[in-house]
Amino acid sequence: MKDRFGLSVSTTQHAVIDALDHFSTQLLLNGQTAGKILDAVNAHPDSLLLNCHSGIIFLYSHDDVDSAKTLPYLKAAEALLNVSNNREKLHYQAACAWYAKDYDTAIVAYKKITEQWPRDCVAAKFAEWIFYCAGQSFYADRFLHITAPMYLHNKNEPGFLATHSFALELTQQYDQSLAIAYDALAIEPITPWAHHTVGHALMAKSEINHGIDLFEKYKPSWGGILPPLAGHLTWHLTLFYLANLEEKKILSQFSPGVWGNTPELSLEQIDAISLLWRMEMADMPHDDLLKQVTKKLGPHVYQQYIGFDNAHYIYALSRTGNTESAQKIISDATHYAHTLQPSYQNIWLNICIPLFKGIHAYALGHYQEASTHLNPILPIVACVGGSDAQVEVFYQTAVISLLRAGKKDKAQALINQYLPYFIPTKLGELWSQS
Repeated sequence: MKDRFGLSVSTTQHAVIDALDHFSTQLLLNGQTAGKILDAVNAHPDSLLLNCHSGIIFLYSHDDVDSAKTLPYLKAAEALLNVSNNREKLHYQAACAWYAKDYDTAIVAYKKITEQWPRDCVAAKFAEWIFYCAGQSFYADRFLHITAPMYLHNKNEPGFLATHSFALELTQQYDQSLAIAYDALAIEPITPWAHHTVGHALMAKSEINHGIDLFEKYKPSWGGILPPLAGHLTWHLTLFYLANLEEKKILSQFSPGVWGNTPELSLEQIDAISLLWRMEMADMPHDDLLKQVTKKLGPHVYQQYIGFDNAHYIYALSRTGNTESAQKIISDATHYAHTLQPSYQNIWLNICIPLFKGIHAYALGHYQEASTHLNPILPIVACVGGSDAQVEVFYQTAVISLLRAGKKDKAQALINQYLPYFIPTKLGELWSQS
């Protein structure tokens, strides 16, 4: 039988096809009911894809407790390999690599899928998250090499167009990325990932007020989408406000908005920490709010999924006086790094650990020490995970460390190199006057 993309599925059950089609639509348009696939797999445990996709749901949270829930689904999928087609087997391989945090292997598997079956938009969407884990701007060209050949096959699929537009944005093709995002929105106005591309691209083009106008227009449509993404899009709106130094508007969106919808999730915690971190660097500290966020942090802060996550936890804990907890993250991450294969070990030991130490020093007010750790790794810091807009906080931290250490010329050089789009903004003016 075939799914809505015309792809063969090893099943004779219409209900399996319906469940896969529902999941793909919800995944691509960031709907709230992708989790219904868990009901479907209970009813039809003999579907490899239902098992793989169900297991993957738990990997998005970056938490060991949730990730452990993935394993039974992978074991069930493994038992079905002999009765599954080649595309499904590759999905299984990718899911296993993702579960093992072997992001490079997962990327290779998803690329094989999209090369042979360019209509597999689910594989492209999964790959997008893997690139987030590996560093979206660091691997931007590889991401675009997946989506670009798929474009002609999926020009009428708004969810795919949103993903492709984001790959274009990450490769700094801002005008083309906007054009593709607007194409997606012309087909389906509530394509939140296309909104996401627009936010990234307009910030990179220094079109701050245009971004505010569009995001305030888009915001009412986010009530029906996945809550963590609604919060993340609101986070992007606050970044536009921050570029204009509009503190009251930022706070009006902080809670509820960026914070308070699903405060137990790491994605929401990181967005909240990131925003408050940036506000503090813009001379708008709100440590009272940061303490509220920190109280919700759980054991996952000591786990290692991507260095990007740990870096934010270190800032929040260090800034709020929990220095022993921050130091434990660094210590645990160092031990973890020594257990990894060489390529991942290099990232954790030589990029993540200096990043963590620099952020810890910055949060404690040791600005010269922070610069010593941060400045050498800036050219490749994006490999710790996150998007271009998200790793920007590390560049800002390096800039503010230099400014507060009295090294204005060096700070300006970093702004010119890594943050030029802020130069014409009020935030950029604040930095130049520091």
